[in-house]
Amino acid sequence: MKRHLLFSFLLITFIVHAQKPVIHLNEESLKRTILKTSQSDVETRLINYHNIPSFSEAVSSDSLINIGLLKQATIFTVCMADNPEQEQNLWELQHADGSIDMTTQAVGSEEKRLIYNKSFSKNPLLVTYEQSFNHSSSKQVSKAEGLYLGNFSADTTKNYSGGLAEILVYPKIFDYKKKQAIASLLALKYGITLTNGFPYCDSRKKVVYDIADKPQFRFHIAGIGREDALNIYQRQSASQLPDAAIAIGLGQIADTNEANPSELSNRDFMIWGTTDASLNLSTATNQPIKTLDRLWRMQVNGRSFGNQPTQVQLDLSKTNLPQELEPNQYLLVIDRKGHDNIDFNHDVTYYFASSNDGSTLHFNNVVWDTDDSGADTFSFALLEDLTMDVAITAPINCTGIESGRAGGLIKGGLPPYTYKVNRENVLVQDLITTADSLSIDHLSAGTYTVLATDRLQNTLSATLTLEGPQPVTLTLVQEHQLKFEQTLTLDATIPNRNDITYQWSLNNEVISDEATIDITEAGLYTITATSDTGCTDTLEIKVNPSNILEYTLYPNSTSDGNYSINILLDQPQDIVVEVYDLTGKYIYNIKSKNKNTYLLNPRHLKTSGIYDVILKTADETVSHKLIVE
Repeated sequence: MKRHLLFSFLLITFIVHAQKPVIHLNEESLKRTILKTSQSDVETRLINYHNIPSFSEAVSSDSLINIGLLKQATIFTVCMADNPEQEQNLWELQHADGSIDMTTQAVGSEEKRLIYNKSFSKNPLLVTYEQSFNHSSSKQVSKAEGLYLGNFSADTTKNYSGGLAEILVYPKIFDYKKKQAIASLLALKYGITLTNGFPYCDSRKKVVYDIADKPQFRFHIAGIGREDALNIYQRQSASQLPDAAIAIGLGQIADTNEANPSELSNRDFMIWGTTDASLNLSTATNQPIKTLDRLWRMQVNGRSFGNQPTQVQLDLSKTNLPQELEPNQYLLVIDRKGHDNIDFNHDVTYYFASSNDGSTLHFNNVVWDTDDSGADTFSFALLEDLTMDVAITAPINCTGIESGRAGGLIKGGLPPYTYKVNRENVLVQDLITTADSLSIDHLSAGTYTVLATDRLQNTLSATLTLEGPQPVTLTLVQEHQLKFEQTLTLDATIPNRNDITYQWSLNNEVISDEATIDITEAGLYTITATSDTGCTDTLEIKVNPSNILEYTLYPNSTSDGNYSINILLDQPQDIVVEVYDLTGKYIYNIKSKNKNTYLLNPRHLKTSGIYDVILKTADETVSHKLIVE
């Protein structure tokens, strides 16, 4: 025999106004009903600071709820199942023309059912369901009606185990804006993040958190607010998703929402959401303070929050922040302009943690939207020691006496930073910036002191010495003469200088970029040496041709020891021709004077062998080989 366990609520009556629910069971009415029973296993649990009934078996009553004839129904349910993988009965609504029931896997009637078992989890869940009914004229007689919780079938294995926070039954199907408004308010009350992509609205359908405007902040949504039309007065809140990490409350966060005495005006809301990033410290190098990768966006609506202090709590166990530091080493960082990323160059507010109990940080007296922009972007950071690294980035060059540059990188501390650069006790640069990099230009030779001071008056100093540019000086001999059939090597290398580049040219055409060059052609050569600092030196090197234009032996291999010598000089001059055998023994010589052309027929060589025939002029000595067979 089917056994129905029935709840009745004597104070609930049928309401014909379509904007109000015919049934509204909330935490108070549910607890009053359950506490009237003799069930000993009915307890309560906290969902977003609300004590809601938690039970493992339905309780019963003999009374009925007279809800009349339903032509349409929109039903909102907030619950949290202990075992969502197993289908369990949550409630059944019986009325004159049938019934609607909800389990942990589906909701609906025989004609229409919504399956959601894949989305059901151990987190609080908000389910919205609507249905129209076809009534015949013969069914106008009311029959026993009521709302059954936890067990509306004979199968006791399907008895609901978990928390039940709220049920609202409206005798109407709403447009999506009205449904979204009710869902938004219930979601804010119980820390549930809506995933339908629509904005959060109040009872007048006014947008209070626009997901489409900043879609990257659509995760872990929670909020504080008041909506009298639905009897919602949320003074403190936290997203109930397991990887959410913060809670925010007016004044001080109490054990329960009801225990927080703070006040709000009706339809004032403060709602926040997050990016989907991790809760680890950022590894980015382009920001002076390392915040968590995850960012939060706070959107404020109403006048209640202008000077209203709040408390922010951060669960350290969900981050990679160290848990044992002093409170004043943790920071809440708020970008007052609500940029997509925290912009340290503009209006940024810092709060130090007030306390650290080893697992949770408390930031007290935090005020939001101080600039009335309507939004803040925030995250959390560690206050690290102030460090500064300054170095010369460009030495002084020969193009100007104030061409030196220096640069630095500052980390830690608390921006903005004040930089003062002094040269021999004279201030040459004074800068206030939130940037973590420093550039000092137009420096001349001298010793500089760089002072960096952060917002907390921590100060660091560094000393830089810039020397004037080292001149470049070439020391080559500027006139040379080629030797007949020989190569002239010129080396322009400046000793002990690795900062020099070289360039050789002949007749205005570059022929080499090496310091050393081998020359076989007479002409006017130019060598230019340039240092890294732009200092240069240039020399012209004159290379004269050899005064011997031709020197030949004919034949150079003879069988009878006879041979001829042909000599052509660039100008008349005396010559000497000397002959030596292979052992270096002097054989004979020939002398001739003051001619530029010589045709000589030396006496024959009687002994076969190899001989050196050496021509000597005033400037050169040239040797050719002669073979006598």
